[in-house]
Amino acid sequence: MLTIGIRDILFLCLCGILHGVYRKRQKWLLPLPPSLPGGWPIVGNALQLPLSYVHLFYQEIGRKLGSKMVYIEALGQPIIVVNDACIANDLLDKRSAFYSSRPRMPMFEVFVGALSLSMTYGLPVKRVKDPFIKLSDTAFTSAVRAAAPGGYMVNIFAFSSVHSELGAWSAVQAGWTAEKSVASESFLSATLAHYQHNDEFQALEPRIKKAAMQVFGAVTETTITGLLTFVLAMLTHPEIQRIAQEEVDLVVGEDRLPDFSDRTKLPYLTAVLKEVLRWNPVVPAGIPHLTTADDIYEGYYIPKGSIVVPNTYAMLHDEEIFPKPNEFNPERFIKDGIPVDDVLDPTVVATFGFGRRICPGAHIAMATLSIATASILSLFDILPELDSDNKPIQVKPEFAATSLVSEPLPFKCRLYLAILLGWSLTPNTMAILGLKDAVFLCFCGLVHLVYRRRRTRLLPLPPSLPGWPIVGNAFQLPLSYVHVFYEELGRRLGSKIIYVEALGQPIIIINDARIASDLLEKRSSLYSSRPRLPMLEVIGTDQFFGLLPYTDAWRNQRRMFHQHFSEKNLPREKDKALEFTRKGLLPNLYQTPQDFLVHINGLVGGIALSMTYGLPVKRSHDPLIHSSEEAFKVAVQSAAPGKYLVNILPFLKHVPSWMPGAQFKRDARRFRVQLDEILEVPFKMAQNNIDEGVCPESFVSASLEHYKNSRDYAIFESQIKKAASQVFGAASEPTIAGLTTFMLAMLTHPEVQRKAQEEVDSVVGADRLPDFSDRPELPYLTAVLKEVLRWNPITPTGIPHLTIAEDVYSGYYIPKGATIMANAYAMLHDDDVFPNPKKFNPDRFIKDGVLVEDILDPMLVGTFGFGRRACPGAHIALATLNIASASILSIFNILPALDDDGRKIEVNPEFVAASLVSSQTLLLTTMTVVPVNVASLKKVKNSVIGNPSAKKQLAQDALLIQTLIACLNPHPYHEPHESSPRAEDDALRIEAAHVIASLASSEDALATLLDHEAPHAFLVAVSYLQPTDSISLRSAIVRGLRSLTMAMADIAGPSQWGLKSNKSKIRNRAKDGLSYLFQTESLDIYLPLLTDSSTQISISIAQIAAFAVRTLDHRKALAEWLPPEDRLKEAKTRRLARTTFDNSPELS
Repeated sequence: MLTIGIRDILFLCLCGILHGVYRKRQKWLLPLPPSLPGGWPIVGNALQLPLSYVHLFYQEIGRKLGSKMVYIEALGQPIIVVNDACIANDLLDKRSAFYSSRPRMPMFEVFVGALSLSMTYGLPVKRVKDPFIKLSDTAFTSAVRAAAPGGYMVNIFAFSSVHSELGAWSAVQAGWTAEKSVASESFLSATLAHYQHNDEFQALEPRIKKAAMQVFGAVTETTITGLLTFVLAMLTHPEIQRIAQEEVDLVVGEDRLPDFSDRTKLPYLTAVLKEVLRWNPVVPAGIPHLTTADDIYEGYYIPKGSIVVPNTYAMLHDEEIFPKPNEFNPERFIKDGIPVDDVLDPTVVATFGFGRRICPGAHIAMATLSIATASILSLFDILPELDSDNKPIQVKPEFAATSLVSEPLPFKCRLYLAILLGWSLTPNTMAILGLKDAVFLCFCGLVHLVYRRRRTRLLPLPPSLPGWPIVGNAFQLPLSYVHVFYEELGRRLGSKIIYVEALGQPIIIINDARIASDLLEKRSSLYSSRPRLPMLEVIGTDQFFGLLPYTDAWRNQRRMFHQHFSEKNLPREKDKALEFTRKGLLPNLYQTPQDFLVHINGLVGGIALSMTYGLPVKRSHDPLIHSSEEAFKVAVQSAAPGKYLVNILPFLKHVPSWMPGAQFKRDARRFRVQLDEILEVPFKMAQNNIDEGVCPESFVSASLEHYKNSRDYAIFESQIKKAASQVFGAASEPTIAGLTTFMLAMLTHPEVQRKAQEEVDSVVGADRLPDFSDRPELPYLTAVLKEVLRWNPITPTGIPHLTIAEDVYSGYYIPKGATIMANAYAMLHDDDVFPNPKKFNPDRFIKDGVLVEDILDPMLVGTFGFGRRACPGAHIALATLNIASASILSIFNILPALDDDGRKIEVNPEFVAASLVSSQTLLLTTMTVVPVNVASLKKVKNSVIGNPSAKKQLAQDALLIQTLIACLNPHPYHEPHESSPRAEDDALRIEAAHVIASLASSEDALATLLDHEAPHAFLVAVSYLQPTDSISLRSAIVRGLRSLTMAMADIAGPSQWGLKSNKSKIRNRAKDGLSYLFQTESLDIYLPLLTDSSTQISISIAQIAAFAVRTLDHRKALAEWLPPEDRLKEAKTRRLARTTFDNSPELS
């Protein structure tokens, strides 16, 4: 170790002094933040500062100066006002080492020096008007006034003297004692006990006393202000009060009061409390901080000793973050029942301070606010006071901010308990209910519940089907086509709402959209649960959140879904739908149209697999898609009404599987395997891809990333896995049913198909495929899709809801625990709304080319459920349905299949509905899809010849390029004896070759052709050519190969025909394409055509050999190439020579 000498110490000190001088000089060269103009010498801005509502003054100054941080000076005291949460966080949190002190406030020192209940001191509290609470209120009010900016001159002139007027509090304080065995556990008793044996107890006791005073005073005042603001907000916004009460009623019910376990289940109330704290910040100008060192921020100099005022009001009323900030609107913090995470949260930022000086009791204040507000809403209606004429007195929200705390001005209201109790409240006192009051309130609540139950039981049930004792209507209900049964039953009973009972289980069937909206949407707090499904319990699964009751598991999984698949992310899912339609569905339909059902399943399953797990999909028959289909069928079969007796008689789940009638248990074991497979396999594959860094964005990857740092990651991972299986399974089946219904409708209604095709052709044209920008311009197609969803509702009886409380509707009693079935089929086949409902007629939804708005819309009502249980992915399903149907109509005609005699097979539309989803019968599989004639390809050819801009535009349509390439090869479905289809197929091949030959002369189009393996496709097409093929076909294919090869050679360079590119990617692709064409196997395909009898063909091949060579490898490959038969002879000769040579005597 080296010893530091005196010279070294002096040198280091000198360096430090020089550095400090340089740093201070450097800082003084920097500007201060924008400042309030008009200051005077010595006093600065002191005479310009207001004594009240300083937060509004500071906000306005910042707005005028155009800065979120402003500088003020009063009598030499620098003051930095921060009007932005990000700046406050940067300074007071991230640089808290410099910004955690408090400015000296002499008036506050006098006050606190003079000073030194249940939670703090362990003292009993009187029921009303407790003197200690009153003293605390007075004392804390005095304290915050003493600390308020501008409140007392002594805070500016510290030499002034004042006399304490707080003798009453001091006298009371001095008389408090902690009697042994009397004081309950509290901050004071626990702290005194902790330090009473400490040697420095006498010195610590005054500090404990001061801390207790702080807890008692500060916690009370701030929490009271928050509660009063809440009452004022509910009084002036009754619609928000009603929504919050419905949420509390839904979660808590009527048989108990809220407790803290309910807090996480009340997202709307949480949003209300956040808006309360934002609307009227408890400490609008914050409690000032003090800088303990010079600092620089964003190029501004902040001097040591500056008072830093975090203007909470300005932060929480920033119009850029909170539009219309003076309006009370909890929707800022919640969307679709899910808390919004990407907005400034008043419970975390600003309200309780910043950095190391943040309020340490914030969690207690929030807990008190939460339980108090939930309890008030569960028992009371907050109503305006009435004047002498019994008219409501209008209350205008106003706040007083003459000190640190912003309090609502006194107002009057009534707290109304059911129909029994009401009184006025002047919100400037605090009352704690005693035991007698609590007993009295419980008694009143009990009387009300008994009265309500008696009143509801006197009301009739909806019209009902006569049944038998005990079993009710159980043996009268069908196992399939229940939607048709319920529709007919409603017609017979003359009612749109009917009642049946099966083994004691009440079931309410709704056959009318208006009634469904009234109950399932407007009263969603009572109707958002799901009935218990014992069959799913036997299987042992809860992975489909759409079938779960209204529980935390459902809320968590649905929240995860909304975070990734919200409306704002729809463009991302549209891109996936467009890509899978163009690269998968359309080419597959062209190649094997008879397998259109397989291709539709592949499209929808591929989109679901990609957006959920980020996994690629096989071209056809992907095993994961098949597993998903089977798993979802298992789920809907298990939930289908009447499918399994155990859903009606839950006790059957305890019978052993070997007993007669226990087939459901054997099914459950098989179902469990299928569900486990779809739950685990794709999730593990996605996780492996994420670990390897090759997984594209998906629901799983985004959700795992979102929760990766959570302490409860294992819990969230399990929920993500379950939600993913729901998305993958449930997203596929309904969309597949919708698309196949569309195909059936087009097959059986050719006049509708023709009209829709004409609309698509007029909008899209012949040179591209539809995209989502065309959707608003295709009103007739939109009407067709609406009629598809009306004609065959995807879930005809809907997924059942469950009532969690008794209700009354239109004079009918609806019991608690009733299963509610929204019969979408009956709603969408209502003769009063849709005349002749069984007829497929899109004109119901369109008139004179304009969509009809005053008619029930199947895209909004019935198809995707109701209320809080509506399908959260409906927008994705509709987008997929739209782009797939438009793309099919733009390329294909949908025609009936032919029998052995060449006659059309008539198709009778029929649907199967043995589960929740209605699908087509197997008769639909006889349908074929035939490509349109060559006219469209001729249009494309004529548009691109000699038109570089058209070629460049066409190059962006990757699907059309892929379709052209697919057209080069013979159609696999045509039999050799089919002369007419064969001729049409050859014509398509010729036109496709002509178009590609023309496109190859465009750099952009050539890049797209190479991306889709055009060289390989041409070689395959050449290999398919037969001597019996027409000269036109053979010549077109060969010349197309020549044009493509010459274009690649020019791009690879040197250029001979003027086609060049400065993009290395396309040059490398062109070089790879040439190398592929000069491989021996490739040469074997086209070089033999040098001897073809057609000079057109032989010359084209010779041109490839003469002008496409670009490397020595190309030249060598050509020079050494021999026809395959000659290579066989040469190889045989070489083997013979080698054998002779090896056996020669010289080598023996």
